[in-house]
Amino acid sequence: MHTSTGLDIEASVAGNRFAAWWPSSDQRSDHPAETWSYTLHLADGSNRHGS
Repeated sequence: MHTSTGLDIEASVAGNRFAAWWPSSDQRSDHPAETWSYTLHLADGSNRHGS
């Protein structure tokens, strides 16, 4: 996943479980709310994008 403030979130899925990690950022008044988008990299080599 990608945030509007430029942070990337890494995640993986295995055995019906997932794990995710992302760096934190300080909440600031000039960035009161972030928007998110995502890119999925599937095992067959295809990608899916969304927001």
